[in-house]
Amino acid sequence: MTDRTDQSPASLRALLLDRLGHSGLAPEVRALLRELLPEDRSKEVGGGAGHVQLRSITAAGWRGIGPRTTLELPPGPGLVVVAGPNGSGKSSFAEAAEIAITGRNSRWEGRRAGDWQKGWRNLHSSDVTPEVGVELAVGEPCERVIVRRTWHGAKVDDARTEVRGVDGSERKLEEVLNAEALDLARPFLPYSELGSMINGTLGNLHDAFFKLLGLELLAEFDGRVMAAASECEKAVKRAESLTGQLLEELAPLDDSRAREAAQALSGAKPDLGRVRALLESRVPAAEAELGKLRQYASLAGPDLREVRGAVARLRGAAAAAEEARYGSAEEARRLAGLLESALEHQRRSEQRLPGLRHAGPARPGLVGAGAGGGGTAADGRRGSRGGPQGVRRRGAGRTRPRTAGPGMAAR
Repeated sequence: MTDRTDQSPASLRALLLDRLGHSGLAPEVRALLRELLPEDRSKEVGGGAGHVQLRSITAAGWRGIGPRTTLELPPGPGLVVVAGPNGSGKSSFAEAAEIAITGRNSRWEGRRAGDWQKGWRNLHSSDVTPEVGVELAVGEPCERVIVRRTWHGAKVDDARTEVRGVDGSERKLEEVLNAEALDLARPFLPYSELGSMINGTLGNLHDAFFKLLGLELLAEFDGRVMAAASECEKAVKRAESLTGQLLEELAPLDDSRAREAAQALSGAKPDLGRVRALLESRVPAAEAELGKLRQYASLAGPDLREVRGAVARLRGAAAAAEEARYGSAEEARRLAGLLESALEHQRRSEQRLPGLRHAGPARPGLVGAGAGGGGTAADGRRGSRGGPQGVRRRGAGRTRPRTAGPGMAAR
């Protein structure tokens, strides 16, 4: 037997994969969960150069610390307790170490930000230039590295951080410290922040213990699974809606295959395998129809550029025709049509009455005389009495055609 006490503990991700392999879930479900499981980002305390330990903290003109003061700390494993009366500077040193390394102060984040912005400097030592710094022992050789933060303005953000080795060489902070590990294993935890964590909301307490226990992977995994489940529910609802529409379209069809497909889809759990079999088993007639459909599908439509050009030309022609409709050309066309109608009317009138001729004006002095001289002297006398000589009766100038009877030609 192998003594497991000498082996390194398995990672959380390895434990989850082991449990997943023995879960009895369907292979598709196990494959999906493996894809959703995040990579193991183990947070080892230490930076890129190895383990890091605090050797000392220095502060000047910062919070409750006036003149430059250094707090020496014995490097090595275990806990170091900093004790002292109220106002002695314990919290100021803890906040100095945190802001020197991370550039922020988690004690004041999210609450009383105005007080923090105004009260970060020591009010009793206005002549002291504010600065904070830490001396670190990095890696196995315990290389000494100094992280120093200085201010060049009145705001807490008007600062710059420099990292140097004991020989004065400049270093990068990310090469010395691991930001994720520093967020989990903070060098100082003031009692006030510890109390707010315990006495705060259950959600904040839950998040804090998740970080302390390194269970962020579980939270991320849970979020991914919930998102995937939500997408699956949407897909199921969409499939149910499409199935209902398909059943409505299959109902009026007089086809045995349609009835069989409707029966396969109508149960509490649709028989998709049966539907696939129906789709794959096609009769020769159906193959012929599918061949025609494939030919139709392969037809290429007209060139859209040519279509757009033809449409533009048609619109231009329509606009020109509309403009000509109300112009001089249209008036000339209408006048020509009117003249043609008049000439046609005259031609038809002459065809109906071939003997009709226009009579000329009557000669002066003749009253009531017809074409054959049918008037009498008495008529002439009555005409002279009725008015001055030479005045004709109404209608005297009119001529009516007469037909010649027997004996009239001798007159």
